[in-house]
Amino acid sequence: MIYNALCALIALSLSMIFFGKAVIGIGLGICVIISAIILLQNRDMVRTQFKQVLTSRVTYLILITFACWFYSAYQGLNPDKAIKETAEIFGLTFGGIIIFSALQTHRFNFDTFFKVANAGAALCASWLVLTPWVGEYAVEWGSSYGSVLAVISPMALYCAVTAQKRSYLWWLVFVLIVSAIFASGGRTAWLAFGAVTTLSIFFFPWKITPFKYKNIIGLIALSITASFIGLKSYESNVGEYVYEIRTEAMTNTDRPMSGRLIVWQDTWNYIQETPIWGVGIKGAHELKISMGYGKFVRHVHNAPLEIALETGFVGLAVFTFTLLVIVIGFLRRYFRSEDSTLKFQCITVFFSVIAYAIAALALTSIFYTWWFLVMIAVLILIKIATFKLA
Repeated sequence: MIYNALCALIALSLSMIFFGKAVIGIGLGICVIISAIILLQNRDMVRTQFKQVLTSRVTYLILITFACWFYSAYQGLNPDKAIKETAEIFGLTFGGIIIFSALQTHRFNFDTFFKVANAGAALCASWLVLTPWVGEYAVEWGSSYGSVLAVISPMALYCAVTAQKRSYLWWLVFVLIVSAIFASGGRTAWLAFGAVTTLSIFFFPWKITPFKYKNIIGLIALSITASFIGLKSYESNVGEYVYEIRTEAMTNTDRPMSGRLIVWQDTWNYIQETPIWGVGIKGAHELKISMGYGKFVRHVHNAPLEIALETGFVGLAVFTFTLLVIVIGFLRRYFRSEDSTLKFQCITVFFSVIAYAIAALALTSIFYTWWFLVMIAVLILIKIATFKLA
């Protein structure tokens, strides 16, 4: 019972961030407490399991990563602030390890997790799409929530194409989520969704689903239809003038990609000043990174560049290597597995990871608590998938 509550709370914490960025922090904080209770209830089994987690190669790499990040903070522009920020991120990561350990004590059910996450996302998506007609956004950051929905969208597609009964309800959920992605106005979310949907067409194991070709055609048709619904909602919400500015800004040659390229170029110049260890986490706040027209940003809207700027190429290298070890370990077991149903669930999780990675290339600071916790959540899922494929 308590284990099922833990799984449901993780899913809802991820999908209902729409109601505030603190939702995932509070939700996963409660999950850590529940996880500790589960671990205490399963002490005999956990001793061996927890020992395996703590002595795994990934855990060692995480510790090395944070050792490098703490050193970057120590010699950064504002050491006191940077050390505090790094310690907070380390705490979030350790909490993620505790949750992962607790989830390993029982059989994790991806089907149920996907359905709960989609239920929460559908509720928020409905509110987002209907904003022009029912009132204001629940929060003022609907564009960022669009990227969270892009992360969840592969789960919605999985539920729609695998449903044995009333599949139309799950297709409706899929349409709501896709519509909300475009209604959010988050252009990064649009790109992330487009990329993972394209990958789904080519790499989902469609052969094991009923109505293979109908599902593929339905996916394409409903994605296009939902995107038009979402864009119409977005235009109605912000007005034609703002809508045109936002959509045309991506190809504006004066400020390409809404000024992102200007930000990234200026960030690269700062990286060259401290290439080895960087300026410390959140050190970008101490710099004047230009976005054009005399305006400046507090973060660089690109995870690799931000990590390189704030923790140096050393910090970026160990972080990237850690992620590669996780992904390669997953892919090796995925291609060796002969369980087609499990592989379908696992590739869905992998596409969610890809959606996050794409969004992280142009969204917000990866070191912001809410966005870092989304990464922890999807990495927990892919590690669970890796263990289930064994």
